[in-house]
Amino acid sequence: MARSELNTNRLTVTLHVVSSLDGYIARHDNSVSWLDLSGDVYEKGVSEESAEEVVRAIDCYVLGSRTYEHALQLGWPYGDTPTVVVTNRKLSSTRKSVEFYSGDLKRLVDEILAPRYGNIWLVGGAMLCQSFLRLGLVDEELLQ
Repeated sequence: MARSELNTNRLTVTLHVVSSLDGYIARHDNSVSWLDLSGDVYEKGVSEESAEEVVRAIDCYVLGSRTYEHALQLGWPYGDTPTVVVTNRKLSSTRKSVEFYSGDLKRLVDEILAPRYGNIWLVGGAMLCQSFLRLGLVDEELLQ
């Protein structure tokens, strides 16, 4: 059964990618320090209120393990929103909102996430996002 047949009007997986103006996500050393630059880095058309509204509507985040580790270094921007970290490594978390998954991505979306969440945001890393795209698991792409 295809994912679209399971939850036709409920489940949405959004691929969220932030890139620099020259189209890069990370520097050659894999750092994303350009995100830390001061100044107005967001488009003028996006207000804080609309951004907050979007973030409140997210039911679950899906991250790769390196994105997870980077988020911990940043101070954990995901709050208490449920977060699934896809990894083959043995990782742990003191956060109740974080769970780890290793296995088939279609099973993750169709059997584990779809019954629990409606608005899922995939936020990295590159290999994980490519796998989701290749498997047809992305409903929307939000590139900033």
